[in-house]
Amino acid sequence: MPPAFVSAAMSGRAPASVELILPSRPLAATQARRALDALALGDDELAAEAALLVTEVVANAVEHADGGQLRVVMTVDAEGQRLFCAVFDSSAAAPIAEDRAPREAGSDAEGGRGLHLVATLSQAWGYTRADDGKWVWFRLDRGPAAADAA
Repeated sequence: MPPAFVSAAMSGRAPASVELILPSRPLAATQARRALDALALGDDELAAEAALLVTEVVANAVEHADGGQLRVVMTVDAEGQRLFCAVFDSSAAAPIAEDRAPREAGSDAEGGRGLHLVATLSQAWGYTRADDGKWVWFRLDRGPAAADAA
């Protein structure tokens, strides 16, 4: 069952959802993108942004978590215009320092842009601590869903 904040983030008619348990390995991002494709987002731009952000949050979980497994929950509203994604990992560490914005990487850095992309492209994002780790989540909106969220 998805965490309660997934349901709270979605409104309207019955959404389509997928929940994955993935090994904490680089291949997990590819597997999450494939599952996202099956959710039929209603807009090519939304689908491209969703694929990028799903890749980033899953890759961050693989890189920074304590290994083991990841849990990925993705929900799309009935019109395919709003996506909510949450990724659970076993690390209790915050994805960023709580009192500052996501860091911006230097032009020659190989990493450090993931959370900046999530913050820039999503309508909302954050993290929720759990007893055994944390959920990092984001929401993307297009069309009527974006207007409703504004």
